[in-house]
Amino acid sequence: MQRPDAGSLPMAVRNQLNMHINMVVLTPEIEKMVFPDNEKQLCPLSSHLKGWALLRLETVQSGHFFAPEVPKDFNLHDYIRNQITYRLESNI
Repeated sequence: MQRPDAGSLPMAVRNQLNMHINMVVLTPEIEKMVFPDNEKQLCPLSSHLKGWALLRLETVQSGHFFAPEVPKDFNLHDYIRNQITYRLESNI
């Protein structure tokens, strides 16, 4: 969601979500909406970094999440096919 406020998502529903992710620069308002019961102050990382977000799973404290940068020409099907072939050949 772009903005999980009470007008978009009722508080009763929002409080039942088990995963909260923030992928934009954190403002105090967004922090209250997305991480309402967080005990530590969340420090946003540089807006120039790619692939990071703030994440909280169920009742675990929020933290930073980094996703790997995938090249534009990466083909997941070819990668999986090559891995399966490699593993089958190395077990023979």
